[in-house]
Amino acid sequence: MVKRSFIAWDVWEREKRDARRRWRREERYPAGGQPKKDKVTTVADALKSWERSIGGSLPLKEAMLDIRWAEIVGETIASHAVVVKLERDKLMVRVDDATWRHQLLYMKPNLLKRISAEMEGLVIKDIIFV
Repeated sequence: MVKRSFIAWDVWEREKRDARRRWRREERYPAGGQPKKDKVTTVADALKSWERSIGGSLPLKEAMLDIRWAEIVGETIASHAVVVKLERDKLMVRVDDATWRHQLLYMKPNLLKRISAEMEGLVIKDIIFV
């Protein structure tokens, strides 16, 4: 076992500490040791970037669609058809009876256009009436 003198040990510890500090500084400030100057962002922009980072937040979009459902399709349809769930690009809608289901099947292309126009960023390719 090699004995180190107290001075050599002290120098070695100091160099190790300084190396850690340099590494942390480079990790925090990648642009030549200077802090990054972030631009001011609004809460809406921060929420949009957060939503993109977690993969689109399907439950959030489903909730927004559920809230705006009557506004998008109209009060008459909304009183007989309710959003059940949004699964990837398919929307499941519960309908009161077979007559309304049949009528809404004919209106499906129009409903898809209305939803895509009103709900920006929400892609629905099919509506399933149950």
